[in-house]
Amino acid sequence: MRQQQLELRLRHERALWRSAQLRQDFVQGAQAFAEPLAQLDRLGSGVGWLRRHPLVFAALFACGVAVTSRLALPKAVRWWSLVRTLRGLVR
Repeated sequence: MRQQQLELRLRHERALWRSAQLRQDFVQGAQAFAEPLAQLDRLGSGVGWLRRHPLVFAALFACGVAVTSRLALPKAVRWWSLVRTLRGLVR
């Protein structure tokens, strides 16, 4: 009986040791995911903030459209004048 108890205790201690070892390996392996997960958290927080402040998003979008339109307008005018010139030459 005493021998069985010693064997069980030894198996139990080995299982605890192995569990601690596996836990430590998991923690070390999880460190590789710490930075990407932190970035995803920040991204999620930013999206949540934009959802709570939709006017900021609308203002940024409007500024982007205005800047893009302002840069695209001269090109569109040149393109339209080229089209008009080619139409005049064809007629």
